[in-house]
Amino acid sequence: MRLTVMTVIHCIWSFEVGGAETMLVDIVNRQCRTDRVFVVIVNNIYDKNLLGTIAPDVEVVRLERRPGSKSIWWLVRLYSLFARLRPDVIHVHNHDLLKVISRHAAKALFFTAHALSVPVENLHDGVIAAAISHAVADDLKRRNAKSKIITIPNGVDVDAIKFKQDSAAEGKVRLVQVGRLNVGIKGQDLLLECLARLHRDGHAGYEVHFIGTGPDRQMLEDMASESGITDSVFFHGGLSRRELYGSLCTYDIMVHPARTEGFGLVIAEGLAAGLKMVVSDIAGPVEVVDGGRRGLVVEKDKPDALARAVLRATEENPDRSVFRRAMKDLYSVDLQVERYRQAYADAINGKR
Repeated sequence: MRLTVMTVIHCIWSFEVGGAETMLVDIVNRQCRTDRVFVVIVNNIYDKNLLGTIAPDVEVVRLERRPGSKSIWWLVRLYSLFARLRPDVIHVHNHDLLKVISRHAAKALFFTAHALSVPVENLHDGVIAAAISHAVADDLKRRNAKSKIITIPNGVDVDAIKFKQDSAAEGKVRLVQVGRLNVGIKGQDLLLECLARLHRDGHAGYEVHFIGTGPDRQMLEDMASESGITDSVFFHGGLSRRELYGSLCTYDIMVHPARTEGFGLVIAEGLAAGLKMVVSDIAGPVEVVDGGRRGLVVEKDKPDALARAVLRATEENPDRSVFRRAMKDLYSVDLQVERYRQAYADAINGKR
């Protein structure tokens, strides 16, 4: 049955570069091909370059709220927008924003949980939670046993990612970590400890490349200096999606030593690029590497185990094209958009 055109409003607090925001761009840029799509940004915090990647057919509404403001004017404007557009679907991307949006404002109200331990309990009837992984879904179900929870992973534009055609060249082995420089979440300090151990054990041919920005860059630079590995550590800052997708294939092994992770979009992107993979043993990344079939899994917070895994990954030569095909079959953006569209239609039509 052909689905009719829907009006969909996505609501998000801010629009900086991050997993939730880049996923949202991918989703709305495809949804607008079949539906009327709006993106509402509540706070006056947004990345202009990222905004520029949103398709012209998507209408962006900026409410310009100042973080911490007690004014409710933005909320008045939001509900005025709902009243004018009478949306079929409101799709919320922050748990605390969900608290101020009534389920009666649209025919269907969706909420995407982008991480583990999202502080949402007893979701009220009528809200459908979309988890980005089975791990996140299971976490939500433990606290929302009676709620409607579905799993729709983050999408990957596999065709846009350049594929690595050759194995590691003679000489340097290039390790890469992609993500916000926040060691409490992404564990970049563990990768530096791993590199220091490799160098101390006579494996000086390894170097680490960090792609991303964040509050812990100076701490990581100081740590590299204290460990005597500065010449083998490179900080590339934030890259556009196009730059990232064109450069991933120049690395050899992606190391993702996260301490917490709901999914691990960069892992899927790395596998699509043909990189060997080493991840920590937390639910989201383990799900993406299929329990270790697409990469090596090590106990988190163990730099020695991380170093051993890197050495092992260097020697292995898996069929990386199989992993790329798996990412397309499981996580393509088009597939996830179709899943959302069907879930919207089912919710509007009262299907459980």
